[in-house]
Amino acid sequence: MFDIIVVGGGPVGSEVAFKTASAGYSVAVTEQRKDYSLRVCCTGIVSLECMSSFAIDDSLVKRKFSSATFFSPSGNKLSFERKEPIACVLNRAAFDTFMAGRAIKTGVNYLFGAQVESLAFAPDRVQIQLKQESEFSVLEARVAVIAAGATSPIVRRFYKHHAMDSVMGAQAEVEAPGIEEIEIYCGKDIAPDFFAWLVPVAGGRALAGLLTRKGTGNYMKKFLAKLHGDGKINTDVVDINYRTIALRPPKRTYGDRLIIVGGAAGQLKPTTGGGIYFGLLSAHIAAAVLNKALRSDGLSASCLAPYEVGWKDKLMPELNSGYLARTFYEHLSDGEINALFNLTKTLDIEKCLSSMDDLSFDWHTGVISKLTPKYYNI
Repeated sequence: MFDIIVVGGGPVGSEVAFKTASAGYSVAVTEQRKDYSLRVCCTGIVSLECMSSFAIDDSLVKRKFSSATFFSPSGNKLSFERKEPIACVLNRAAFDTFMAGRAIKTGVNYLFGAQVESLAFAPDRVQIQLKQESEFSVLEARVAVIAAGATSPIVRRFYKHHAMDSVMGAQAEVEAPGIEEIEIYCGKDIAPDFFAWLVPVAGGRALAGLLTRKGTGNYMKKFLAKLHGDGKINTDVVDINYRTIALRPPKRTYGDRLIIVGGAAGQLKPTTGGGIYFGLLSAHIAAAVLNKALRSDGLSASCLAPYEVGWKDKLMPELNSGYLARTFYEHLSDGEINALFNLTKTLDIEKCLSSMDDLSFDWHTGVISKLTPKYYNI
């Protein structure tokens, strides 16, 4: 029997495994993918703050960014440029491999191609039934950590009494030799209520994607056709990956012998859907609580509750303000978005953001509060 079973071998699950195994506990990780070469629907953009905080090797970076251009529904542009890079795009396959490799070196046992069929809780253990190809097996542990995506049937169990507010993401790797900076596209015809992106990576290639609540596949095909028609990508005939993103956490992210972390726990930015940094921060909080709970063999819900207190204290102010901003944006018409673009130019907010010393790629609440008085003084 293991001390901990982590369901989901992405960066967040691997970080929980690494931190708890480093403390001397036996850990197993189940990963549905057969290997990390299989693509995930994630752009992999993280801040340099995230890179530094979690000792992510710089060799995993495909490209660093200091600028971005936003396009309004009418085609107007807003450009923001910093003197120094504040974000980068990671090679996701290499990043996942790096995070898992770090955990494996501490003795973590990875089971690839393992589909979780059921999760059962006994008074003294957790039992997980796995399917690998046509073989079934049962793993047991003192406690389970769910770090799977929002679409996992296991995850959806914990949204049963709390409706999941979610969005569908679509992304494809494309040939875009002339693209040098991040491009963001707004408008009901492109991505209703959300936005689309074109992010250059390396070797004349880029990641094109969008977020919508419905009709994601059709909007993605239209967006690719637009990019092709505009001469920004060489072809719109590409493989598209899809992913459901939970914009709000479930009612609880812990239970008896259970912790939920990462995207499964809604620990991501509601404004962009990015979850790597917030997930890793929560992974450290989860590991600290688990280390203490395992030492005392106190694995009841009340003993694991400090995990939720800890991550919510750290992230909920940001998640709440981001969600309000997201809700506000969703209700804007194309005309109102165009007006906001014009207002941004009139108030010279482009320059303000470009020169703001404490501008953060991850923490948006401070930026929103600093800009709000400009709107009130109109």
